[in-house]
Amino acid sequence: MAFRQIIKKNVLLIISIIFVLTGLTAPVHAGELFSPYAKTDWMIKCPSKLTAGPLIAPNNLLYCPAGNAILCYNIETGKREWERKLDLSGQITHSPVFNGPNIYAGAANGIQQIKLNGSLNWTFKISPLNKGSNSGAIVCPGPSNLLYVGTGDSVYGLEAGKNFIWRYSSEKNIFDCLSDDQRLYVCEGDKQSGTLLALNSKGERIWSMTLGAIKNMRMSTGPNENLYVAANPAKLDEYHRGKVYCIDPVKGKAIWDYSVKADNLSQISFSSENKIVFSAAQKLYCLDAATGAQEWSLPLINLASGIAVDSTNKRFYAGGSDGRIFSISFSGKSLWQKQFDEKDAVSRTPIILQDGSIIVYTNKGVLMKISDL
Repeated sequence: MAFRQIIKKNVLLIISIIFVLTGLTAPVHAGELFSPYAKTDWMIKCPSKLTAGPLIAPNNLLYCPAGNAILCYNIETGKREWERKLDLSGQITHSPVFNGPNIYAGAANGIQQIKLNGSLNWTFKISPLNKGSNSGAIVCPGPSNLLYVGTGDSVYGLEAGKNFIWRYSSEKNIFDCLSDDQRLYVCEGDKQSGTLLALNSKGERIWSMTLGAIKNMRMSTGPNENLYVAANPAKLDEYHRGKVYCIDPVKGKAIWDYSVKADNLSQISFSSENKIVFSAAQKLYCLDAATGAQEWSLPLINLASGIAVDSTNKRFYAGGSDGRIFSISFSGKSLWQKQFDEKDAVSRTPIILQDGSIIVYTNKGVLMKISDL
């Protein structure tokens, strides 16, 4: 057994040396990394580290933000198709979005429209650039076929590819933006407090809700068309905890909330069984989406990412800070976990493909496709 582990470590060392010395970006087959539970269909080392989560578009290509460029990969083979640098400054710090026939990505001073083949189109630049801002713009397609862009202390309503329509600002930092087909949801705040609010397609405030002092938050829309929020406190103590909210999107009132003694709540994901899942304090939590009642929680060693949901095969996947990949059943049973590199980490939520395979990106810049066996 010890001999097999030595051989395995040597194989990983050789692969790492090849990556470093040759700058290898071609797919590498390394099916033994997750044996006997899963196999690696391909594995590559990205030429630049990703600065936001990848996007999978309907053409079955993977669009990866790296700095202020987009790297495009073939999902089936792992081959890099192209790389395009945006006509903008600063990094892309939020995942690109797909809207119609185009992709939109935001950098520090605006957003860019990109065709699926990598051609760069229309840009909307924000002037003046918010002083000292390093965060890229958040882009949300939403009501009235507009694009909504949150950056710095402002939210903009745009006619895609054409004109500026309106701007909303209360001179507070924009933490997050999300839209459905009727409203735009914005979380803004400062060191003292965070506020969640809803805007209509004209940029007019519909309602607002105080979240207290938070350092960040993540929004999701889910079952029953409700809004779900995971808010992390600015400080963690006996009076301040992480909270999950289920919010009525029409009234702006909390239907229920659930507290966790943690300040690292991940974005909320949804299963096909009207349940919500998230990670916090090295545990996977599963709640009933309608009532907020805890169904179960599962401690996972060094859990570091959000939770990916495979509704077809009824499995959850997550990554760890010590190079682990976790596979968990919908009932909360650990099916398998495998450590591929104890000096690497998976802090970004894995992506589930239509065929049930998984895209994983590591903190060292390794991108891989895994098939669960």
